[in-house]
Amino acid sequence: MEAALGFGIFFIILILGGIIAINVFFLLNLMKLLQACAPENQRMGPGMVWLNLIPVFSLGWIIYTVIKVTESLRDEYTARGLDSGQNFAYPIGLAFSICNACAIIPVVGGFAAIGGLVLMIIWWVKMAGFRKELTNNTVQQVS
Repeated sequence: MEAALGFGIFFIILILGGIIAINVFFLLNLMKLLQACAPENQRMGPGMVWLNLIPVFSLGWIIYTVIKVTESLRDEYTARGLDSGQNFAYPIGLAFSICNACAIIPVVGGFAAIGGLVLMIIWWVKMAGFRKELTNNTVQQVS
């Protein structure tokens, strides 16, 4: 009986550790993306993304983060003279953050969490692509 209980606690700690690790890497990517933008184009400080680690508070803060990251990308692309007409995956990010918030609703929360996870991965990959584009000399600063 004690062995089963010990295994259950170990399993829960392992799952929680994995979730925290995934969130840390996700937020690290967002922080680096904001750092790749010129300071005058950053609509939120890069360090502010870490507030998404605060339980419950993050349900609303992730929506704010998605909005500010999108605005930062739009302004940076405009400043560099690039195609700023794109939506910078804003609908995907917004849908991900709304699903994330809806995950606390009983019964439907599980479906929202699964959808949110899929959308989070898609948005994460897109944000990593924008970061790579901004940091790798593939875009030139307009003088």
